[in-house]
Order: sequence, then C-alpha cells, then structure tokens
Amino acid sequence: MRDIAIDLTGPPLNDFVAELGLDRLPFPEREKVLTSIAGSIFEGALVRILEEMGEVKGAALDAALDAAPSGDPEALVRTLREHVPGLDQALAEEASAFRLDAVATMRE
Repeated sequence: MRDIAIDLTGPPLNDFVAELGLDRLPFPEREKVLTSIAGSIFEGALVRILEEMGEVKGAALDAALDAAPSGDPEALVRTLREHVPGLDQALAEEASAFRLDAVATMRE
C-alpha cells in the first residue's frame, strides 16, 4: 500500500479528531493514527471499487497504477481519478462509515 498524503487540518477532520479523543494525543502520535485511518479508508474504498469494476477494468487500472510514478501520492490519486469515476464518492462513503463505526465504538 502506498502512502497517501492527508490534510491534518480543517473542520471536518478536527471534528473527527475531537469525537475520537485524538486531540489529546501529541501531534506526532495523532498524525500517525490519522495516517493509519486514512490508509484503511483508502484501502476499503479501493477494494470496493475493484469488486465493482470487474476483471477487465480492474486489470486496466492495475496497469495504469503500475505506470504511475512511485512515491508520488498526487500522481497516484490523479491516476485513480482518471480511471475510477466514483472514487471521491467511494472515499466519502468509506470515511463516513468508518467515522460512524469509530464513534459508536468509542461510546461503548
């Protein structure tokens, strides 16, 4: 799994951080946890997308990803957006589901 750059500022993320109590962590630890969460969300969205794409389109996406410059998260996201029309929607849905599950778990 390649690293994806995430913005660790801004109201939606700040709300999520506060809901999970991550705001009490020192920034380096919070960044590590949020990067892990972002990776899980990204991976979940990709798995779902690949299942929906079918074998032929999935193979074409794999080839495009292999051709994308490695170590460049922005190039990876551009490649995905070019080949996966519903990427942003899938990411938003996965993030929302993760958030609901995480908040529910924290309240238990």
